[in-house]
Amino acid sequence: MISGAVKSAEIELTGSRNADVAGLAGMLGPKGRFDGLGSWLAGAVFWFLLTLPALTAVGFETCFVARLLQSAAEGDKRAGPLLVSIAWFALSVGLGLVLFVGVLAMGHGGGSSFEVYLVLLVINAVFAGVAMLFRELVRKRSTAE
Repeated sequence: MISGAVKSAEIELTGSRNADVAGLAGMLGPKGRFDGLGSWLAGAVFWFLLTLPALTAVGFETCFVARLLQSAAEGDKRAGPLLVSIAWFALSVGLGLVLFVGVLAMGHGGGSSFEVYLVLLVINAVFAGVAMLFRELVRKRSTAE
């Protein structure tokens, strides 16, 4: 419960000519049931977009290593699956480091604005596109025999 004195002080500060004081005083007011929902959803979408490349990397690396082991079991001496698997691993680690440094940089003055979500969405799309390209490269090589 907020006392009457605090409520009256809040009303006075909300009507202040100083925009900063009025804005801060407005945050002191009573909160609705769903006030924090927008920030919670924004955070959930951010973390989903941030972890999606890791899930993509693990899934496709598993696919590439399985294809590599399959071709080795068949006695195939081609280096294609091995090179794709190594290239994908290096690309995944590189992207992971870039995203990690980006998250660290956001803590130093950056904020999660619309542009951050857009960049993460583009990164995910490009990363998945490269994965599909590598998958088709390995698939065409194995079916060309």
